[in-house]
Amino acid sequence: MIDEKTLIKRLKACVESSDNSNFTNGLLSAINIIEQQEKIIQDNGSGRKFLFRAKKKGWRQTGETDWIYGFYFCMYHNDGGIHMHHFIIPLNTDLSKDRKIGEIQVEIDPNTLCQYIGITDRNDTTIYENDVCIINGDEDDEYYTIEWDNDEARYIIDGSTDVTDFERHYGHELEIVGNAFDNPELR
Repeated sequence: MIDEKTLIKRLKACVESSDNSNFTNGLLSAINIIEQQEKIIQDNGSGRKFLFRAKKKGWRQTGETDWIYGFYFCMYHNDGGIHMHHFIIPLNTDLSKDRKIGEIQVEIDPNTLCQYIGITDRNDTTIYENDVCIINGDEDDEYYTIEWDNDEARYIIDGSTDVTDFERHYGHELEIVGNAFDNPELR
């Protein structure tokens, strides 16, 4: 897996070789975000990874169900109307200096964007927002969805009859059984 410093170095090389100002600005934004995230990791020593996953743009129409895992960035693009495009640079992408940005980024469906929450479940599976889980020992066998709560500024574990959090339940008490996009029937 590529580390953040190597990614930044390779992205800067792509910027230097690009002749498209929209892509260059998007890359500079991505570099800035990754550098800020790396600074946060260095400042607090947490070692927290800022990773994302999403489905490719148009995944419902193409039937492609694979997740793209990596570093997320977005940029405005003027192609007849100014709007935002969302991308992930996948993990383990070859970021050689001669590669163009269009070859390394994957445009995603922003409605499927999920952030890694920094912990794993009882099976050591990484937990992302919108994952569906069960809580070990829960007598109701209820399904819960991992969601971000803007009001509380934290992740919550949302069930149909109960909302709980990671102060009451730890990652090792959860078991990921799917996600809200691939398994909507579990929500």
